[in-house]
Amino acid sequence: MTFHNKNPSPSLDDQDDHETLKAVNNFENTENGRIIDSQRSVIDEECTNTVAKTDHVEIIHRKKAKVIEDGLATALTPPSDADQVVVEQTSLLDFPQVPAHLRFNKYVLGYYRPPLDIRGCIASLTYWHNETINILTHAVPVLFIASLIPWMLPWDQINTPWLPVIHVAACLAPWVGSTFYHLFMCHQMGQVAYLLLLKLDLIGIWFTQTFGALVTICSAIHCFDYETKRITLTFYLFICIVCLYQAMTVSTVWGRRFAFTAPFSIRVFCLLLRVSPWGGGAPNTTYYVIMQDVLAILGGYIGAVNIPEKWFPGKVDLVFNSHHIMHVLVVAAVYQMHKAAELDLVWMSSGSACHSK
Repeated sequence: MTFHNKNPSPSLDDQDDHETLKAVNNFENTENGRIIDSQRSVIDEECTNTVAKTDHVEIIHRKKAKVIEDGLATALTPPSDADQVVVEQTSLLDFPQVPAHLRFNKYVLGYYRPPLDIRGCIASLTYWHNETINILTHAVPVLFIASLIPWMLPWDQINTPWLPVIHVAACLAPWVGSTFYHLFMCHQMGQVAYLLLLKLDLIGIWFTQTFGALVTICSAIHCFDYETKRITLTFYLFICIVCLYQAMTVSTVWGRRFAFTAPFSIRVFCLLLRVSPWGGGAPNTTYYVIMQDVLAILGGYIGAVNIPEKWFPGKVDLVFNSHHIMHVLVVAAVYQMHKAAELDLVWMSSGSACHSK
């Protein structure tokens, strides 16, 4: 009888196969572990990058929020004085935007200053606008004349009382009033401030028209008797006071200019007297006496008819409009007045003035 073993001993081949299978399983487990570890590293790196990106995005959002917050705070904070000056510098107005009392030249279309307080008006000296030339052409003569007073006249050759001092004051007067007028004419008080400044400007012009010509008038009648000179000067001053009242009460440009017609007529009469055999005056002064009025009249006319901006509206707002030209011509006219007065004062101070005529 044959008996079969239920648990036969493994053969050598079976053992080899078992070892091989075990090795394969171990290898696969090792490779799977490596793959899992590699994938875990990739996942960890991606998580780290995601967190970093999230933090970066959060930082960006925080910065944006800070910028917005600062911007709102800046917008809601009232501007400082320095900021206000910068705004004023860049906020020049066009003709339709300015107050009605400043719209007196419809051909100057832009570069008007907005209504300002005193500090703003003074600060407007630091930037360019359509009144800059007007301010400079009268402020500079004030400083120039004031600095030259000791040398303006040959003081050691003049002994005529009062007239030299009156002449110096007449040379300064128009520029002082006009500088204040053009500098502060845009004051935020509006038309009230403007009219006061306009009257100040007119008083300066009147003072020069009246007392600036006093030297040439006195020299023309220098050789007359005392009573004739007294009556002539009294009449002249009375006419000038009446003209001042007219200039201060009229409301038109041409009305203010024609208010000075009567004093001008008296000056023309004295010019004719000067060149006649009966009048006085220094030799070689006729040219200066004529030119002082010719230049003033020419400047006044150009200013009244708005030439050249009438031909080029908006093109000469900053430089070379009619008021700028008028200012330059008036400065030249006062210089002619000064030259005539200088010669006449020396002539009247000489002992042989009337004998040499």
